[in-house]
Amino acid sequence: MNIISNNCAGAECYKLSNREYNNPFMWTCIFALDMIQLVFHYHNIRWDKLSPVVLTSQIAATNHYNRYKENIPGLTIDNTFNVYFTHYLYDPVAKHPTKKGVDIYYYKNYEIGVKKYYKRISRMLMDNEPPHFLIVAYSRHGWNINTLNQLVQGNCDDKITIITDELVTAKHSNTTIIYDPQLNTPYLESPRKVVEKYLTSIVC
Repeated sequence: MNIISNNCAGAECYKLSNREYNNPFMWTCIFALDMIQLVFHYHNIRWDKLSPVVLTSQIAATNHYNRYKENIPGLTIDNTFNVYFTHYLYDPVAKHPTKKGVDIYYYKNYEIGVKKYYKRISRMLMDNEPPHFLIVAYSRHGWNINTLNQLVQGNCDDKITIITDELVTAKHSNTTIIYDPQLNTPYLESPRKVVEKYLTSIVC
């Protein structure tokens, strides 16, 4: 199983299935246009070509990300897409990683993200399983009818599951669309609730 999600839903799949995390996109956020790049270029990406990036207020606003905090670290991978470690938060006082709920506070929050990335990317490459892209199309991550159509009309041979409240039609049979009109309401705001609802459909 190599579920790569645009948000925490992928990690929740592993957690609820009692499986080891085997790719570096656990508890991270990848906004819509970056996720589209990842889906279409996955097999040509140089995973060791990294550069640091910080989630800016402008990027957050462009993607309607309402949980923005300063100093959220991330990586630009092979100049292709950005991934943000949205649960690794900066705290100049925390000299050791301190967990509060789902978030970890540390004065070296970027270093935590990079360390996890290297650990899990080596596992992903060693396992060599094809990716199953899981898109939970929250509007707060930049998903709308235009970005969804870019995704469903493009060419990708890998499995894609999209959970959305938009009416879109997939071009290819390897894409499964789960329509949920309540997705962007408070009831299904949590990726965990989404995964609990659709886990069987996702991992079967």
